[in-house]
Amino acid sequence: MALGSAAGLAVLAVLETFVIVGDPPGPVVALLAVFVIAVAGVVLTVQAVQRRRARRERAERARARAASRARFLMAVLDPEAAGRVMRHSHRQTRNEPCRHS
Repeated sequence: MALGSAAGLAVLAVLETFVIVGDPPGPVVALLAVFVIAVAGVVLTVQAVQRRRARRERAERARARAASRARFLMAVLDPEAAGRVMRHSHRQTRNEPCRHS
């Protein structure tokens, strides 16, 4: 966000200079517009990436909490079944075939 604020201050300084001195030449205005658009694009891209990363992290934490709650409930309700489920999921995480007893 600091980059956007710095760009805004730079644009205001340039515009104030043109108001004091007189009409700005055409190419300078075009370059200024390109610079402002580029900075805005960079700022929006960075913000979008940060939002996406935060959303992914929240989803991963929610999945982990749900899995933890499910394992806890399974263990509380039926310890024998929980043992089978835990062995089953452990084997699958190591890419081994599941062997039921």
